[in-house]
Amino acid sequence: MFLPLSKVIDNNQLLDNYKLIKNDYLNFVEKDYLVDYSHSYDLVCDDLTKLKMPPKTGYFWQVCPLIIGGKVIPLLPLEVQNCFTINLLMSFDVKPVLAVFSLLEPHSEVDPHYDADDEIVMHNRHIPIHQRKTSIVKYHYSLDIPKGGKCGLQVLNELRILKNKDINPFVETSVHSAFNRSDYRRGVLIVSYLKHQIYPELDMESL
Repeated sequence: MFLPLSKVIDNNQLLDNYKLIKNDYLNFVEKDYLVDYSHSYDLVCDDLTKLKMPPKTGYFWQVCPLIIGGKVIPLLPLEVQNCFTINLLMSFDVKPVLAVFSLLEPHSEVDPHYDADDEIVMHNRHIPIHQRKTSIVKYHYSLDIPKGGKCGLQVLNELRILKNKDINPFVETSVHSAFNRSDYRRGVLIVSYLKHQIYPELDMESL
């Protein structure tokens, strides 16, 4: 299921600065600061100067990495490291576990899956995902959504058709999928937070 917006995150800052965040996204796409995205990539790395960046092949799902483990990735171009979006996210009291600009090519589908971004900071890979006491909430912020209602995000049985400036939070261990059935690229900002840090009022059972 989707969640209400967190009261801990300054959502108005995200919404009020939509144009600046979108401009970062469009700029980095134009300059091709993108890498392929796959759930097989290992993002657990204590020393980000040794992070193994994924390849860049023009895969249908690409990202511009921004933040890992609450830290700006030092391997990124300085223009990315110093961008408005990173500075804004890092100004919040709760730092992201992971933040990326995410691009889906036209007529592409992300199969149903669940994620384990908590491993980046919790070092809990030895614990089965659904037995962990921690979980991640993903903030999906729509930036560059083609018109026509052909881009969607589904969490369990709930489907949301995307439009610019919407924010769709959900727990990443819930099976989710996405699609872009339009003729144009789809761009969003995805920010992962530890659930208990941005929803302290909710217990695990309520999620």
